[in-house]
Amino acid sequence: MQGDILFVTREPLRFSSIGVRVNHETRWIDRIIIRFLRYRHYGIEVEDGQVIHFYANSLFSLSQASVAKVPLADFAKDGVVKVDHSVRRLYSREVVVKRAYSQLNKNFEGYHCSRNNCEHFAAWCATGERQSQQNLIREAFESWMSLPLKTREKVMASIALFGFFQ
Repeated sequence: MQGDILFVTREPLRFSSIGVRVNHETRWIDRIIIRFLRYRHYGIEVEDGQVIHFYANSLFSLSQASVAKVPLADFAKDGVVKVDHSVRRLYSREVVVKRAYSQLNKNFEGYHCSRNNCEHFAAWCATGERQSQQNLIREAFESWMSLPLKTREKVMASIALFGFFQ
């Protein structure tokens, strides 16, 4: 519904094809995230089948991040879109949509994985506050470090062997 905060949980693809999640700017670190980490991506539904979201094509191009309007299918990619009911919106749905449109094609003061990401953007549209429940870097590090050392070594060897950095 117009003005909803949407999210899609991106599950790790492990050794499945990652084609749907890559683009011309995808680098090796992005491929590791796609393959091994679970994360959420947030946006605002602005009209039927359209979402405004804040994104960066790669961790190596955060300075070029921007707010864009995309079809819902492009936002979802290979995930299931859900409505985030946990944010207590302070604005009406119409105002949430207007706030999202006000940032369209702008950089929302620059992308930062833990201080200014897609979730911060969606929360700002609904509440006026930049808030986030996730912290990609911390969660990624904790997920990676929770694996036994031998498993981490095997994963890195498999990645190198199968050329996932290409």
